[in-house]
Amino acid sequence: TIRVTGSTKGLYAGSSATATITVKQVTNVLTVPTRAVTSSGGKTYVTLVRNGKHVKTAIMIGQTFGAQTEVTVGVKAGDVVLLGSFTPPTGSGGSTGNRQGAFPQGGQGGTGGFGGFGGAPQ
Repeated sequence: TIRVTGSTKGLYAGSSATATITVKQVTNVLTVPTRAVTSSGGKTYVTLVRNGKHVKTAIMIGQTFGAQTEVTVGVKAGDVVLLGSFTPPTGSGGSTGNRQGAFPQGGQGGTGGFGGFGGAPQ
C-alpha cells in the first residue's frame, strides 16, 4: 500500500504515476563504488591514487547499498579511489568488426567486438 502525501490534484483513478520508495536513508556517510572494494587475507582494501601512485589501503566497511559501499575507516572525503582497468570483450561469431564504439568515448571495434575507451568515433 502506498499513501500519497501532498497535493493529489490531477491524480485520477487509472492514471499512471512515478513513485520513489525510500527503504532507508542515512546521512554523513562516505561511500565508494562497491567494485573498488577487494578482500584478501581477511582484510578489506581499496586502491587509492596518491601523488600519482597506486596505494593499496586497508579499510573498514559498513553497509553495502547496491553499487555503493560505506567506508567507516581508511578513506576520507576527497580521496581518489581506483576502480581498476576495463578491457572490452572481443566477441566472436562472424562479425566483420570495425563497428562504432558502444561507449560514449567511441572507438573502433575489434573483430566482432565493442569499441574501446579513448578512441575517436569514426
